[in-house]
Parts: sequence; C-alpha cells; structure tokens
Amino acid sequence: MRAQDEVGAYLSAIGSHSSPVDSAPLSTPHATYWAQRVAVLTTESGEACDDPARTPAELLSRVARAVSANDRADLHRQLVGAGAGLGSSLASASLRRLATQMLHRPPTPADVPAVRSRAPIGDLLPGLPARVPTTLIERACQIANAAHHDATDLAVGAAVLAARLAYAIGADVHA
Repeated sequence: MRAQDEVGAYLSAIGSHSSPVDSAPLSTPHATYWAQRVAVLTTESGEACDDPARTPAELLSRVARAVSANDRADLHRQLVGAGAGLGSSLASASLRRLATQMLHRPPTPADVPAVRSRAPIGDLLPGLPARVPTTLIERACQIANAAHHDATDLAVGAAVLAARLAYAIGADVHA
C-alpha cells in the first residue's frame, strides 16, 4: 500500500492524472478501512484535507500541529487525506526517539510511568482502545509484549503520542 501511495504521489507531483493506485482493486478496501478506522478513533467524519501530506515527516508534522491545537477534526482530515500507505508509516520509532531525548538516555521498562505522564492521548482519540497507548509506551521503553492491536490503531496512536511527547519536551517531531 505504501509503495502504491508513493507512486501515486510521484505521478501527482509530475502532473500525471492517472494513477495505478486508482485502478488497483486491492487498494480501495484498505483505503476505505483506513478512513473508517480513523473516523472511529477520532469520532470525526467528513472529507480528507485538500492537500494531503506526501511524506511521513510531513504527515507527522501536520499531526503534531493538529494535536497541539487539540483539533480532532483536523487530525481526522490529515490522517484520512494521507491514506493507509502513508498513514501506516507512522510507527513508534519517533516515540522511542523522543522518549530517549526526554530522558537523555534510552528508555527502560522502569521509565514507562514517566513517559506515560508526558504523553497523554487526552480526548483526541476517544475511540482508541485503552490498552493501545500503554502498549506503544511499553514498546518504546523496551518492554516486549505480545499484545495484538489493529495496525491503524497503533499507527495513529503512536503519531498522537509522539506529538504530545514532543510538545511536552519542546522537541521536533521529525524522524
């Protein structure tokens, strides 16, 4: 899906109006699932943004802007606009990097409470299962856990947690 989104972004950038993503029958259910799941997580509906992010760094920056403004509707628009391929790239690597920056050392299992207190989800993702933020923070703090969660939940949760942590410590969200 990510490769399809990258090709689509490239074709858009060079002015092509045809995209292999549009004609790929398997991309539609994934894109629809992504948009539906983001709507559940944010409890928002509506259209995607008109000018979607084209890179993971740009998307994370836009997510951070929406998070710092506590703007759930914009968070929804940005994530839906990005699509499943780009949105799925919002992994927890930024969360781990920011936790390391906050602690001035790699996080350990003992740091879970400190990281959790600096990175609250708040009311931005009311539809996010309660255990997802804990799982993400535990992973950032090197706790291997076998908890299984929806990939969309993990990507969106990691992005919001990273944005909250970056804001709390005055850091840049870019990977």
